[in-house]
Amino acid sequence: MPETVDTTKGTLYLPPRTLHYGLYSVTVIYNVSMTNEDGVLVWETITGESGVNVGKSDLVVVAVKGGAPRIRRGRPTLQTLNLNPGHFSFDPDYPEIPLVSFTWQCREDGHEGGGCWGQGPGMMSNASPNFSISVNLFRTPYITYKIEVATRSKDGRTSGTRVEVEVVEGDPPTLTSACSPPWICRQVEGAQLVNPQKLILESGCVVEAGEEAVGEDGCGKVPLNVAGVAGSLIQPLDVMDVGRYL
Repeated sequence: MPETVDTTKGTLYLPPRTLHYGLYSVTVIYNVSMTNEDGVLVWETITGESGVNVGKSDLVVVAVKGGAPRIRRGRPTLQTLNLNPGHFSFDPDYPEIPLVSFTWQCREDGHEGGGCWGQGPGMMSNASPNFSISVNLFRTPYITYKIEVATRSKDGRTSGTRVEVEVVEGDPPTLTSACSPPWICRQVEGAQLVNPQKLILESGCVVEAGEEAVGEDGCGKVPLNVAGVAGSLIQPLDVMDVGRYL
């Protein structure tokens, strides 16, 4: 053990990457004071042993900020679909080392299962960590398209994620959300783990370069819509009750 690790307390805390991958045997030795049959206070040493397996973590692959599994974009406007797993994805074991490869595919959601651009479903030629495309290139509005990306770490671990893109007519705002302060949330695939004591969400709109924002946040003055999730049910919450949930 490194000298910085305190092994004299009832709880052993190991900083990240203290141990390499592998199987370890952990032995706990502690002294217990007790009174023997003669009424004399004595000390007895007790030991316990357990096995600890340090394995490799799953890669966290996130395509859009916040890990939203479904987004909405409009056509025939000039909206752009931006997916950035190269920016938001990481290896929890070695976050300082970038992921090394990205492969993409796209298909329609539904019984037909067609392609996204009239060429049939399947792999995309894009191999970069990020992907941008004009929404106008999606061949049919009011269809949901599934875009999947798979990535690989330097040591060969693989993982992926999928984003459902609902294409509609018009120009819906591109919304973003994040925790405030950011450190109370930790990104996982498709969601964020949150400090259970309190949650504050900040939301806003992404405004393309050269476009003039409407209102202070770029979205205009829209009604606040908050939904709570209980199991598989999503139920609207009265905005006056938000303080009880967040």
